[in-house]
Amino acid sequence: MGRPWAVAVVGIVIGLVLGLITMGIGARRIRQAEEMRTRAEAQVQIALDYAAQHAADKANEVDNALRRSNWGVASQALNEVNELVSLMEQVAPLPKQGAVAQVRQTLGDVQAAVGEQSPDARNSLDALRSALDTLGQAEL
Repeated sequence: MGRPWAVAVVGIVIGLVLGLITMGIGARRIRQAEEMRTRAEAQVQIALDYAAQHAADKANEVDNALRRSNWGVASQALNEVNELVSLMEQVAPLPKQGAVAQVRQTLGDVQAAVGEQSPDARNSLDALRSALDTLGQAEL
């Protein structure tokens, strides 16, 4: 038994080297995961913005239909807005879920007003547009 301390030193050095290699691999994987998360968040934001813009365009169609007292066309356009809001609910990140919930609630008010052919339908529609604008301005 020559030098047991030499074996211990070699073991410690090997452990340190392996530890550093493992830490380097871990750090690289963490960076990759953060980059992937950032890209995914950007794509979700693009999808949410697209759906909100498309819903606002459909709200303009509803407004045009209401101006002509064409309640059927207004109701059909609101059905398309409903589908877009469903998409927003599925993809919205946590910080935007409150704004999407507000859009959903306001959409329900507009649908009820259009279903009743209420003269107040355009006011409810303005509230929906405002909720969609708020959604577009909400920060992640």
